[in-house]
Amino acid sequence: MPNGSDKSWVRMCVTVAYFKSKFGRWPTRLRLSLGVLELFRDSLLSPDLYSSLQERMALVPEESFDGEDFLAEDDAGHQCTKQEAFGRHTPTKTHTKTVDVEAWIGGRPPSDDEF
Repeated sequence: MPNGSDKSWVRMCVTVAYFKSKFGRWPTRLRLSLGVLELFRDSLLSPDLYSSLQERMALVPEESFDGEDFLAEDDAGHQCTKQEAFGRHTPTKTHTKTVDVEAWIGGRPPSDDEF
């Protein structure tokens, strides 16, 4: 798990990937903290990547969420939390090949190592 600002990106990707692997479809909404939403919008993601993320799922800020909370859901009522995703899945390259969230979204932010 990265320790820099992209750790929120990884948490989001793992949550979305687990949702896709569990339900066989992509989520239509992602609930997240306002702070992480602002991080994605204002500094971590390029405007094009942020726009692409919003085109894939509605980003819904939740006041009660902290920076580590993510909830992926769809219109059929299926849900997956970050805790559930990390409890049953460790991010690996094998899983990334199976469910490639970054390809679905259309890119990834630069890692802290690239700065």
